Amino acid sequence: MVPQNNNYVIHDHYVRSFYNTIALFRRAEEISRHIQEQSFQEAKAIEQSLKQGFKAIKIKLGDVDAQRELHVVAEVRRMIGPHVALMVDYNQSLSPKEAIRRIRMIEPYDIHWVEEPVAAEDLQGHAKVRQAVNVGIQTGENWWFPRDAERALSAQACDMMMPDLMKIGGITGWLSVMGMASAASIPVSSH
Repeated sequence: MVPQNNNYVIHDHYVRSFYNTIALFRRAEEISRHIQEQSFQEAKAIEQSLKQGFKAIKIKLGDVDAQRELHVVAEVRRMIGPHVALMVDYNQSLSPKEAIRRIRMIEPYDIHWVEEPVAAEDLQGHAKVRQAVNVGIQTGENWWFPRDAERALSAQACDMMMPDLMKIGGITGWLSVMGMASAASIPVSSH
């Protein structure tokens, strides 16, 4: 039988809140350890790439916390120095407005290019971002066939193209996109 005493109800509420808070702290500690371990592994991978002579590093962004992203970009730039190209990939995670805000935040870190800051099919969004920032916009890995590349060029959605060989239509499609890019004086790299 549960006592009808209000003190018991209040006590029970606080005990449950206390245990829920402890559970949240433990979960937060686990997440923090995971992030630290992941960051450590990523830092080791970057160091290894530099030792192997790589002259460009690409990192994934798109975190919920823009300030944390800014910290990551600053730390990676510090780690790789000024003579290694730093590229970032937002994996289509932002709206055009948020992409502009975040790219402007990281511009001082000499970003070589930003890959797919907005949804791949949002060519107008890519064009809007491209016009508003001082970093090259790279897109193309999610284009299907040369027609998508043609649409992107018409929309002025990118400064650089990165078609995926399988998605763009094989070697024939890739060569077609190379021709379009060459005619538009846009650099191409393969995804």
